[in-house]
Order: sequence, then C-alpha cells, then structure tokens
Amino acid sequence: MKPLLVNGTMRSGTTYLFRYLWWLSNGKALFEPLNDIGMIWRTFPQLRKIQIRYDPKMLDVLMRTHYIYDYDLLRQYFENLKDWNIKEVVLHFYLNEYFIRDNWDVYHIIRNPADIMLSYINAFLRPLKLHKIYILLRLLDHIPFLNILSYNMKSKYLWFREAKFFERFIHTPETHPFKIKTFEDAITIVWTITNYYAINSINPDKQLIIYEKPETYYKLPRWEEWLEKEPLKIKKYKQRDRIFRKMYESAKKFGIEKEFKELMSFFD
Repeated sequence: MKPLLVNGTMRSGTTYLFRYLWWLSNGKALFEPLNDIGMIWRTFPQLRKIQIRYDPKMLDVLMRTHYIYDYDLLRQYFENLKDWNIKEVVLHFYLNEYFIRDNWDVYHIIRNPADIMLSYINAFLRPLKLHKIYILLRLLDHIPFLNILSYNMKSKYLWFREAKFFERFIHTPETHPFKIKTFEDAITIVWTITNYYAINSINPDKQLIIYEKPETYYKLPRWEEWLEKEPLKIKKYKQRDRIFRKMYESAKKFGIEKEFKELMSFFD
C-alpha cells in the first residue's frame, strides 16, 4: 500500500490527521516538511524562488509564497520523501502532479472558512494580542531594517501576504478596484483559490474529507480502529454565521463568488 499524503488549509483538522498518520505508520510520518524552513534552505536553498508555470503573464513575478514552488526542485525534494506518510498545508497546487500522485494516496481536507478564521485567531493572534498591532507591523514593512525586527510577528499575518499574491490571479485593479482590508477578505481569497484548485485536482468522492462530516473520514484506511484510540471532535464556533456572511460579501467583492459557492456546496 502506498503511504498517505493529507493536505488541507491550516486549522482544517490536519494536525489531528497527522496523529492518525503517525499511529498508522508507527511513527513514520512527516509533519509539514515544506514548512520546515531550516530543512528546505539547507537542502534546496532555491526552492522558494517561484516559477508560475500555469500563468505565463506571471513568470516575471519574484516573491515568496507558501503555496507556489519551483517545480523541478519540488519534484526533486519529494523524491527524498518516498515511503513516508505526510501531512501538509501548502500542496494545493500539486496534488495531481505525477511525483506525488504516483507515490502517495492523496487526501484533501476542507473546513468552513469562518471556523478556520476563528480558530486561527484563537490559536495564534489573541494569545499574543497581535490583532491590535497589525497596523504598526504594516508600517514597519516600508521602513528599511526595522521590517526585519518584526519578521516573526508579521509571519502571523501570512493570510494577508498570501491574499495579496493571489489577488493577481482573480482580477486587475481596473476591473475590481478593491483593497484587501479585513481578515475576512484575506482568508476568503486564500481559502477559495487554494481549495478550489485542490479539489479540482482530485476525485472528491474518494479523496475529499470534509471536516464537518464524520462519514467522509472513513475513506482513510483503518479509520474505525483509530477512532477507538482518539475520537473525532468537531468544533464549530458560535460566531461562524456572522463571519461567514462577511466572507460571502468578500467573495462577491473580489469576483470569486462562483468558486466560493461551489466549495460551500460540499458542506450541504
């Protein structure tokens, strides 16, 4: 049997599934190897110099993102990970590539975007009160040398950085003159584009796990045995409906309403 690769947006339940992968393989599982920055830079220092092969207009864009990688280096990198179960949160654009598809049984998990936002805030921002100093960090971005001092804190706002990148894929300033201003804007853009691409790269009937639907987890091997060890606990936030309405407005504003609604249909 092939090893498993589970991918999903952060805060979608992937860490719980990593514990499952660890149990299933007696410890032969990797936790987000692409997010191990030290490992990547030591082994493939050029990996994060992107080449956007599927959009020729973007080939000259030189920036770092958590989702787009140099194709050949990524393929070479995964050649070294064969036989390991893997949990990742950034492989949305590569799930159907031969060097992954041929070597792993791929699964993708999706969660309500409002719950993702609220989970992220509770886990990362609120304990450190980072949500109160976001404006200051944005100002530091434009000040040489000082921006380095706030690097670790700014990394907590990766949703804004990634949304600004993906914004280029969905419109131009002339057609949609809107700026990404809110957390709802940022997460809606990133969640919609990454999950839409991922789900259209797999067979949803066999490979899609829906966080809120326990029956979808049974696609995973030996799932009943695992549930006896660590039962599935699905968390839904009380504020989700209010946040979701804002996200839907963001999707309409940025011209991705169709894709957003198609993704939400999986939760019906």
